[in-house]
Amino acid sequence: DPKGWVREWAQDMKRERVSQGMTISVLVQLSGVPKRSLYHYENMEREPSISNAMAISDALGMGIEW
Repeated sequence: DPKGWVREWAQDMKRERVSQGMTISVLVQLSGVPKRSLYHYENMEREPSISNAMAISDALGMGIEW
């Protein structure tokens, strides 16, 4: 089960992606994180590495709070 910050981050990530009208495919291109990983993160099935979390957050223009 992912840690608390991961659940919060995953919810924020999905909300931000959807609010920007961004598809997962576009987020893959912008972040360099594989599509399969993004699905796992959004569904809180896997905890991202710090580098992946940062790449996704940067692509979405959102910060990460630890």
